[in-house]
Amino acid sequence: MVIGPSLGGAIIAFEIAKRLGLKCAFADRAGDKRVIRPRDVLKKGTKVGVVDDILTTGKSIRETLSALEEHKVEVAIIGVILDRSGGKVDLGIPLVSLASIEVESYKPEECPLCQKGIPLEAYGSTRGKE
Repeated sequence: MVIGPSLGGAIIAFEIAKRLGLKCAFADRAGDKRVIRPRDVLKKGTKVGVVDDILTTGKSIRETLSALEEHKVEVAIIGVILDRSGGKVDLGIPLVSLASIEVESYKPEECPLCQKGIPLEAYGSTRGKE
């Protein structure tokens, strides 16, 4: 079975599962956690691959793994298109990425640009250019 966190990972999970002839599910947000939908597709001992589009801190994948714990499945592998941690995030399960780069990320209170009062820019956006 292939499972991905909504939304980016769910789309990838669906396409991978379709190509491999496997079942698919997704980890949807439910308040401050995630739940697996549809719930009835998971059976105890099922081998699962978790996929996502981008890994930065690992938060959405960790939330997905947490949601899978109650189902007693075996998570065999995690796959992402882009690992933005440069391989620094350890999820305790083998991780495969199509590409890996290290991108600095900051908590808002630690952001050097924020501390200097430099506003964030939305590249490619037309907002504010009317």
